[in-house]
Amino acid sequence: MSDEGEIVVPYEFDRAKVWGKVKDRKLVFLDTMVWINMSEAESKGLPEAQSVREKLKEGVRSGRIICPLSATLIWELYKQEHSALRTGALMEELSLNVCFASSDEVFEWEVERFAKKLAGREDDRCSREMLFVPVTGYLSSYYTLTFPAGTPDESVQLCGRVAAERAHARTLTELLKLRGGEMREYMKNMEVKPFQHHALQYRELAKGDRSKVWRIEEETIFKLYVLPAMKRLPPALKLHLLQFALNAPKDKYGGCLPSLLPELPAIHNHIEVMTRSTEDPNRKDRPNDFFDLDMMPVSLAYADAFVSFDRWVRERFLKTGVKPARIACEFCSTYAELAGWLDRL
Repeated sequence: MSDEGEIVVPYEFDRAKVWGKVKDRKLVFLDTMVWINMSEAESKGLPEAQSVREKLKEGVRSGRIICPLSATLIWELYKQEHSALRTGALMEELSLNVCFASSDEVFEWEVERFAKKLAGREDDRCSREMLFVPVTGYLSSYYTLTFPAGTPDESVQLCGRVAAERAHARTLTELLKLRGGEMREYMKNMEVKPFQHHALQYRELAKGDRSKVWRIEEETIFKLYVLPAMKRLPPALKLHLLQFALNAPKDKYGGCLPSLLPELPAIHNHIEVMTRSTEDPNRKDRPNDFFDLDMMPVSLAYADAFVSFDRWVRERFLKTGVKPARIACEFCSTYAELAGWLDRL
């Protein structure tokens, strides 16, 4: 209950309901340009895109694959003034309105899952179903409803049940129609973070030593994500993680995060992505560049195939010999590669 006497009720999206759409399917993550090209294949004269689109549709209909969305894909879709609904309809069809949970939530889930593994207390919340939310939950899997003071319990319960059902049923195209113009204006005026200024300082400090850049990003991401997640754990789980930290092999700086990272694949990927971005002096402080960085850690950790035609992504991540060590998914940088992978399923 709030200070004003209002009744504030917390809710969480039903992950099991979403998982029912995902389980037993291969996960294919497509970046924004792939989605747009497939939705406009006829008008752009892209027969390969059209052919792959139909293969993906058939794979979803047959229950073999699903193409989950992410917050960054939805943000970028909001920027499309004329093609958003057309692209959104295709996304809706191939994703079944399923989205990866936000990166922050996935990072916290990885820490909690490992702590429970150490304690021998693994439960339903350690399942991969925690990775997915309905498209309505692309920003957060948690929400609250506020009722006036004195609202009868049965009314609160009824409203909560109806709201939850409606939130689960809402589709991507409905979201786009509700907030398209408002979000598009917000995206145009989004504040740009001075990432390159800090990246330049890191490069000068490292003097070409990649391990130093990695160490800086590793420490930053530990402070931003791992440590806060540890602090929110129940005392018993926190103790198991602290014991692991004390007993784990240490790096040359006395830290144990390298021993922890194999259990935290999305967090590991985030460090890798930020290190490779910092190493590149040509990156710009533009929203699209930040979207590229945000979409990769979770999808590269948990998708079965990752598809991007972006040159920067291809050069930094897809070339033979530079694939990050803890990324197990298939990389596809052409329609032919994706088509071949689909045919092998």
